[in-house]
Amino acid sequence: MPHVEHRPQCFRKTGENMLESGLWNTIQKNLGKTPGLHMERIENVIGIGTPDVNLCYKGREAWVELKLLREFPKRPTTTIKIPHFKAEQLYYLQQRTKAGGRAWLFVQVQGEGYFLFHPDQAAQIFRGELTQEDWWMEAHKAWSGRCLWGEWLGLVSGGIYG
Repeated sequence: MPHVEHRPQCFRKTGENMLESGLWNTIQKNLGKTPGLHMERIENVIGIGTPDVNLCYKGREAWVELKLLREFPKRPTTTIKIPHFKAEQLYYLQQRTKAGGRAWLFVQVQGEGYFLFHPDQAAQIFRGELTQEDWWMEAHKAWSGRCLWGEWLGLVSGGIYG
């Protein structure tokens, strides 16, 4: 059955949502036909903080908050804070993980790479404590240039790579 994106009539994509939908499209393109995987983009205008993606891969469920940055700051020593990463989003990731679930922050920095962060690391990002170098060192996993999607799926779902 083809993927159908359900969205309330009143919801309009703007700014950050358009950027994140581009990252979602990339994930769909690379993993959408993976056997044993069910993924869904969540666009919830009622439940503030609910992550952008829910997936289940071979019986392992995960929630993923998507963020996209156009670039890193010019100086590598400048700390990075994602302007549209909200406290409610961090709280959801932390609470889901505390309850034994899998929840992640996944960030694409255009022209640089992809970064997967556990909620503890996401808290540091929320507070703007990490520099570009820290992102490469502290991420649960970082991919320079292109993401290895099979590896990403394994890590996010807690499968063979996790």
